[in-house]
Amino acid sequence: MESVFKFMFRLCLAGVLTVTVGLFLFGVARQVVTDQLANITDAILAKNNARQDAKSSKVLQQKQANDSAAQEARESAALNRQRRQAFYDQYEAPEGCEVYQSDRHMVECVNHKMRAKRAFESSFEQAAVIGQSEPPNMIQYSGTRNGGQ
Repeated sequence: MESVFKFMFRLCLAGVLTVTVGLFLFGVARQVVTDQLANITDAILAKNNARQDAKSSKVLQQKQANDSAAQEARESAALNRQRRQAFYDQYEAPEGCEVYQSDRHMVECVNHKMRAKRAFESSFEQAAVIGQSEPPNMIQYSGTRNGGQ
């Protein structure tokens, strides 16, 4: 009976050792899997953060580009208004162009104004290239005083 008891004791001891080793290996495996999941999670979060930062940076750059373009458009519109006003401030229609006497007279007056405006724009551009603050007055009447009649 003693040998049966020893056998059973050894069998129980082997079972306890097997369960203990199994639990130990399970704990190690669980820790390895937990660490790997944490590493994967950290990598995913880092990628998402980098993607979000890039997106935010791109949105900010686009906003700055839009703001810059809007500012340039406002400045360009203001410059165009100033140029137009400067032209109208200095332009004097030839005598007799206040009231058109005929279709031909109207065309001559309108053509005069167009030529004067082109000359003004040209002088304005030349002044900008040279660096002058104001263009020289280049507008001259090239038609007849009575509208060609």
